[in-house]
Amino acid sequence: MHAERGQQQGEKTGRDRGPGPERGADEAYKRGRHDRHDDKVRYIEVTNAQHFDSFITLSAFLGYDARFIPLHVYFVRAMDAMWAHLKHGVPLPQSQVVRTVPRGGTPGAAPALAAGNVPPIAAVPAAGDAITMQGRTLRVPD
Repeated sequence: MHAERGQQQGEKTGRDRGPGPERGADEAYKRGRHDRHDDKVRYIEVTNAQHFDSFITLSAFLGYDARFIPLHVYFVRAMDAMWAHLKHGVPLPQSQVVRTVPRGGTPGAAPALAAGNVPPIAAVPAAGDAITMQGRTLRVPD
């Protein structure tokens, strides 16, 4: 199995994610979707986000406030979606790339985070944002 992002096959980086380990969630997704034929597995990739939300406060030094949004927002949204699925039978959102918008501005003095910076996880993503498995190939749009 391999991943395909845009025109580059096998690439495992390419999202502005800040510090942290290389992405590996796509491997677990591929195993669940292909090897176990599990259509309930979902893969949500969030752009311009990073795991170390507390680092965003280091903005004067690193400019994280202007460059990144906190990934924890999407953890909470994913858990809410799972709760709604388990408790009320609401379908899980389809696999997708969620395209966030960095706050921009001057590092250390970025504008406040707004709803437009952290769009929701769509129940059904736009065609250009859908993550799909085709055979043994994971297709993640750029």
